[in-house]
Amino acid sequence: AVSPIGVPLLDVPATRYEAEDATNSLESSIVSTSYPGHTGSGSVIMQSELYSSIEFTNVNFGSGGSCKIDFRYSMQKSSDSTRPCRVTINDIEYGVVNFSETGPTYNDYANEMMLIDCPPGVATVRITATSSSAQANIDNMVIAPVGASPLNIPISHMYEAESASNTMSSDSTTATQYLGYSGSGYVMVTNQDSWVEFKGVDFGSGGSCKMDFRYMVGQGTRAPRPCKVSINGEDIGVLRFYATGSTWGTYGVDMMVFECPAGVGDVRVTATSTYKGPFVDNLVLSSVGGIGGSSSPSKRGSEETY
Repeated sequence: AVSPIGVPLLDVPATRYEAEDATNSLESSIVSTSYPGHTGSGSVIMQSELYSSIEFTNVNFGSGGSCKIDFRYSMQKSSDSTRPCRVTINDIEYGVVNFSETGPTYNDYANEMMLIDCPPGVATVRITATSSSAQANIDNMVIAPVGASPLNIPISHMYEAESASNTMSSDSTTATQYLGYSGSGYVMVTNQDSWVEFKGVDFGSGGSCKMDFRYMVGQGTRAPRPCKVSINGEDIGVLRFYATGSTWGTYGVDMMVFECPAGVGDVRVTATSTYKGPFVDNLVLSSVGGIGGSSSPSKRGSEETY
């Protein structure tokens, strides 16, 4: 089988690897049972030290192929809300994941994901902190094929944030100040716990899908501005919403890939940071294909308010 991105599918089923497994190798990291909600027997705290790491051993990639690496973790809100980590497989670097705040406490778990062409065989997967900021609490890692059952919608579909059919929190507002938006405007998610909900999103019979959120966050503001994403009230992950340009009015895209449910659903974006939320322009839903990383910049903005 071949995935929609033209790479053979990983030929092993989705498999979870626990961070606290005794066979793993830890550096400046400790096994903990302090934060309820973990899977397995605990989690691993990557302490606030440069190069703290977790190495997952005996990770089975089968014959290799298109795969998703999904890290479940938690990180309490703090003044420095991002913990970037380098990901290597058998000491070869495959990219960087940015662990950001997931909620008020370390009991609030979320997922951070990367898509790669996995190598064949049994390997070690190491995540290594590239900054000494904010400790991250790692619960597990899931390796899964990508694109085995693409979403059965004929083309990608755009949903406008400002649509009259959508709902939003009382402190979120529609606006038209910054040109470049699609549709008739965008939605300002203005405070912590503010939200906008896209109503009537058609997932067909479900399957591997991608959601692209077009948004803006000015570089001269507090960024990133993480938001929880949920479908029909069920949390599916967290998006970071990094600064998109030197000023407001420059748009970017942040995306997530996951297994969409079947049917018509409601997609809600909720700000989790005291830094407020992004200005959301639209949501594009599509089958997995032509996958790339987020087009939003990877650097944080300066800490000022708008």
